[in-house]
Amino acid sequence: MINDQTMSTLTGPQPTDPKELRPLLHAELDRLPDEHLETAHRFLLEMEVQHALESLGTATEQAWSRGDLSDEKIAETVREHRQRHCGSLEHGRRVILHVLFFAQLMVHSIP
Repeated sequence: MINDQTMSTLTGPQPTDPKELRPLLHAELDRLPDEHLETAHRFLLEMEVQHALESLGTATEQAWSRGDLSDEKIAETVREHRQRHCGSLEHGRRVILHVLFFAQLMVHSIP
């Protein structure tokens, strides 16, 4: 819903200090119609996921550059895991079914 207050907020100078922004964001959320709350919540969750992915990407790049991650170390870790946990073909089938199930859930949950 756009009104005079919203227009002045959109066209006026925007605060950048988190201490000023936080109460403004809370007020904006409080004014949202109920039917927009789910969309706002999803947007905030997507921001959180994006931040986590960026952090993970940065940490991964740093680990590669330090030598903490390498093709050899990854292969060794996978081999060790398989030796400890994947003794049977049936276990492998169960893992594949779980992965396919969760992939299907993710695909169907994307709007």
